[in-house]
Amino acid sequence: MNEHTDTPEKHETSLNLVPAQALKTTKYRYAGEPMEVEYWTEEFASLCPQDGSLKTGSLFVRYVPFAHLIELTSLGTYLSSYRKLAILHEHAVKRILDDLVKLCQPKSMTVEADFALQESMGVRAKAHYQRRGA
Repeated sequence: MNEHTDTPEKHETSLNLVPAQALKTTKYRYAGEPMEVEYWTEEFASLCPQDGSLKTGSLFVRYVPFAHLIELTSLGTYLSSYRKLAILHEHAVKRILDDLVKLCQPKSMTVEADFALQESMGVRAKAHYQRRGA
């Protein structure tokens, strides 16, 4: 029997706990000049949708800016709000990518998370965006 426990309906109201509108940008002064930016935290956390426990791991955001940089303090606030959200790691990575791409419209971006979950098991999820023509 294949049981699906993480349905959109189950977490629809909790998704509002992550305030994407709190994210801010600053102007990238060197638009047109390629540079890769990487932000990371070893304290990313979200709630397990199956048992409600807090799961922690590392999260990496790598991107090539187009016209805007992500403001770091607002990114930290945004990421820490996931501590209150019951979401699969894979879904969190995709949602973070979507929110950040919408925010800063980079040339490219990758969001990756690593979670050591149980003894010898872990999860690594990676989502990528590439602007057309970039």
